Amino acid sequence: AKCHFWPERQLQEELFFIRLLCHQCLSEAAAAPGQDVFLPGNDCAQAYVMQTGLMSYHGKENFEQDCSAEMNSCLCITALWAEWHNRGRFAATHGLCYYVTIDAEAFCTSSLNYGGSIYAHLQIFGILLVGHVEALEEEDLLVTDLLDETAMAELRVRAQQYCAFAGNLKKKRYKT
Repeated sequence: AKCHFWPERQLQEELFFIRLLCHQCLSEAAAAPGQDVFLPGNDCAQAYVMQTGLMSYHGKENFEQDCSAEMNSCLCITALWAEWHNRGRFAATHGLCYYVTIDAEAFCTSSLNYGGSIYAHLQIFGILLVGHVEALEEEDLLVTDLLDETAMAELRVRAQQYCAFAGNLKKKRYKT
């Protein structure tokens, strides 16, 4: 499964950070057929990333979406950067399903402590993401725990461009 907030190009230094996140922020979980992973209105302090199986998401206004490692694999990503409450029901539908949770507090702490360019990217992406969700709410558009993968990819590219631009400015400023 792919987390759409992660930079496309990964540097060697980021591989250590990824390992750090895996050990400090991720937990593996499984859901049996019919088992609810989360329900609407619950406080949400973690993101969910599908690994195997087929699960379903049911939101407001009869919004229904199948989720697997190949499509709609990341849910509640906004919880990594802002206070979040589940907007729908997420449940296993066929067979045993495996997923990973990313603890929001541990993710923020690890990112901040690690610092560097990856922290800058994640910080900018988070700001853009929260702004995107707030804009959807202001326009009275349906906001769910699933975010449009195309919109997520666009936000990721914008964050990368901003970080590259800021990095170039920094280099020019300190150049003698």
